[in-house]
Amino acid sequence: GNEKRLEFFEKDPIVWRDHEHGELFKQLIQIKKANPALWNAQWGARMQQVLNSQGERVFSFVRDNGSNKVFAVFNFSGEDREVLFPTTLHHGTYHDAFTRDPFTFGTTTTLALEPWGYRVFVAES
Repeated sequence: GNEKRLEFFEKDPIVWRDHEHGELFKQLIQIKKANPALWNAQWGARMQQVLNSQGERVFSFVRDNGSNKVFAVFNFSGEDREVLFPTTLHHGTYHDAFTRDPFTFGTTTTLALEPWGYRVFVAES
C-alpha cells in the first residue's frame, strides 16, 4: 500500500495503507525484529539451506545464531507438496511464527504445504 519508492540507503518510513498483503508484511517485519537470527549483516545468522525431498519445487533454510533459530519452508509450485527433510540441521522444537502452534522436527517428520504455501518456525529456547 505504499505509494512511493523507498530510499535505498536512507531511513525512509513506510506509511501503511490498506493493501491486500499489508498485514502479511507487518507480520514478517515483526518476525524479523523479534528474531536476531534474521537480522542483517553481522548481527544476524547466515542462511543454511536445508535439503528436502521436493528440492526442485520447495526451498527450505535455517538461520541459527546459537541463541535464536528460524526454519523456513516455501512451496514454489501450484501443487500440494508433502516434504521430508533428510538432514538434521533443522531438528528441534519450534512454534509456528504466525499461529504460535507448536511443532517438532525429527528424522521422520514430514510437512504438508499447500500450493504456493510457506511456513516459518521459530525454535523454542
